[in-house]
Formats: sequence, structure tokens, C-alpha cells
Amino acid sequence: MTISFWFRKFLIDRKYKKSRRRTMAKAKDTSSAQNSSTASFHLFTDLHEDLKLAILSFVADAPFESMPENYPKSSLTHTLPLVSKQFRVFCEEQSYWKAAIERQFQKEPFLWKRALHKICDIAPASKEAGTTTAPDLVEQAAQALQKPSFKALYKKIVTDHIRFKGPVFFMGGQVQLGEPYALHFFEPRYRVLITEVMRGQPESAKNGGRIPHPALFVHANRAPLAPTTPATIVEIVQCQVYPDGRADVLLLPTAYVWIEKVWVRPNSGHLYYAQCLRMGQSVTHSMNQLSRQETLTNVMDMLAGRLDNTDEEDDTEHARQDDDTSSDEDSG
Repeated sequence: MTISFWFRKFLIDRKYKKSRRRTMAKAKDTSSAQNSSTASFHLFTDLHEDLKLAILSFVADAPFESMPENYPKSSLTHTLPLVSKQFRVFCEEQSYWKAAIERQFQKEPFLWKRALHKICDIAPASKEAGTTTAPDLVEQAAQALQKPSFKALYKKIVTDHIRFKGPVFFMGGQVQLGEPYALHFFEPRYRVLITEVMRGQPESAKNGGRIPHPALFVHANRAPLAPTTPATIVEIVQCQVYPDGRADVLLLPTAYVWIEKVWVRPNSGHLYYAQCLRMGQSVTHSMNQLSRQETLTNVMDMLAGRLDNTDEEDDTEHARQDDDTSSDEDSG
């Protein structure tokens, strides 16, 4: 190789390194400018409280504020705290969380009012349930927590009452809210399901007795078993567990849900688990109507099938009689 070759290579490498240094310096300057601009809203603290609230109300939705999308990563909990320390402080402001709960209470009482009643241990049919106002009920529920906080209350409602996480029984069939039905569990994975759901219950509950604590799981009666597919939360109201793990159960459907996430837990015999989101009142009503219509359609199909079988049997009988008549005439 000649000297000119090495010289040209040296110039090219030098030019490349200079270009790279300039690019990195420019990116650093841009990043610094962005960081300074996001943290430079220092006048925000000097604004009137009403104006602060108006700004935050415009840009800061709590989770589920934008139903029906139900996007869990909202600006209030995930974006604003990263903008500046001041916004992080505002995202801890209890009044915003209290207002968010009250808005949801008015928007979807079917879910939020029920959740608050459960936290306050108020029976839905009681006089107290009908007369307590939203602000008072929210305040009462927050005080019922071990560490009273409206932010903690919001999280508890979403995590423990609106969302549900548990094992899945996957089998087709018609399921209607409030209509009990019986099943026999014999597959190994569903023996695991019964063991898990009934864990902590007294032995009498596993032998047909009263079940003191709610025993819940997901009945996925529609395919595919995947996100956005509707399913049903069912409660075991009577259970007979046999020594080999099989079980006869009486189930009561309690809520329709949307499946959000599905996975198989290791060492569970291929038992599926799901995270679900409870449906609101209008969608629940529509699902109930759909379920009734499907049930009626199935009944009509069964009746039509029986009529077809009856007609076929009649045709066969008539044909046999015709054959017998022909045979008698031939022999005569």
C-alpha cells in the first residue's frame, strides 16, 4: 500500500470523528435546552389557585377519567410528576384525587358507588346507602382506610373493586348475571383452581356448607381467551370437594368484565390467569340482553333439532309401514 492511501484514510477518519463530535455536542445542547424549558415554569406557583386548578384540570386526568378508553397511564400519575418538582407536588394534592373520585361517582355510580359502599361496609339496600351524598361517602371511605388518603382510596377502588385478577375457567356456554348454574371440575388445572379459590375457607365450606368469604374466579365463556374479550366473574355459593381434588360447585355470576391481560402461571397445570376490568352499567345491561337472546336462540335451535328428529322418525316409520304393506300385498 502506498503512503497516499494511508494519508487519505487518515483524513477520512479525522473528518468522521469531527462530524461525530459536532453531532453529539448538538444533541447535548438540545437536551439541555429541553430540560431547562420543562423546569422553567417557575411562575406557575404564583398563579391564582383557581387558575392553577383550571390548568391542571385541562392537562391532568386521573386513571379512568377518559372512559371508555380506560387507559391506565394518565398524565396525572405518569406524565406530570416527571415535568417538574412543582407538578410532582401537585400530583400528591389530596383535593385533586377527592374531586376525581367524586366525578367518577357521578359518571359511573354502578361501579364507584358500589365500591365506596363496600369500603364503608354499607349494605346497598340500606337507608344510609340511599341518603349519603357523594362528598360525604368519599370522605367516609377515605377515613375507613388504615392510612386515610384520597389518593390511596382511588388506588384501592381501581385495584380491588373495578379491576379483578384471578384464575380462569375457560369453557363455552350461556352465562347470565344472577342465574346460578352447576359444574363438575375434574381436569387437573381446575382442581388447582378450586384449591386456590377455596383456600382459607373452613372445612365445612368445602363439604357443602356456607362459604363465609367470597370465592371468586373468571368464567371465560367466549373465545378467544385474549384482551378485549368479555368474560364473567362468578362466585362459588356451594362447593363439594372430593379427596382426589374433583369438585361439584354451584356458581353465581356476579359481574361482566373485559379481559385486559392473560397469562399461564408456572407449575399450575396450565391454568390460565387474567386481569379484568368490570363493565359499566350500560354495557352490563347490553351483555345481559345479548346473553338472554343467545339463550333463547339455543333453546329454539334445540327445539328445532328435536322436531327435525321427530319428523325423520315419522318418515322412517311411514316408510317401514309402506314396506310392510307392500310385502303383505306381494304375499297375497
